[in-house]
Amino acid sequence: MDPLADLRDIRLPAEPDWWPPAPGWWVLVAIAGAILIAAGWYAWRVFKRGRAARAARRALDAIEADYAADADQARATRRISALLRRYLLARFDRATVAGLAGGAWADFVYQQVGGDPCRASALATAPYRPNGGNVGEMLAMARSLIHATTRRRPRAVHDGPRP
Repeated sequence: MDPLADLRDIRLPAEPDWWPPAPGWWVLVAIAGAILIAAGWYAWRVFKRGRAARAARRALDAIEADYAADADQARATRRISALLRRYLLARFDRATVAGLAGGAWADFVYQQVGGDPCRASALATAPYRPNGGNVGEMLAMARSLIHATTRRRPRAVHDGPRP
């Protein structure tokens, strides 16, 4: 009689199931989920902030095309001024922008975009001139103002003199 005949073959334990995962995987999924939610929230805020700027750029392109067709300086400058006012009302709070006129409006524009103070004051007075103003210069200033207020947080408004 063979004493090894009654022995069974070696059996390996069953493979572990894939569910439920180890606690470390739960922590990793929670961290990845939080990162995805934060990134989505940030992307939505960036997209939402740029919506007014994209609409303003399209409107400036339309104003430029209309000006190229009819060469009406007064109409083009009035439309640029109204567009900038609407854009800045959308970008800033209403109490900051709505009451600005004349020199205060020019100072506000100068604070946002910088550059030549005379150009900023020309932007404030051009819609009230009978022949308008230099439309090319106003379009360039409007584009730089939109660019300056889109890429960064708006500059604070102060009542002091211009630098």
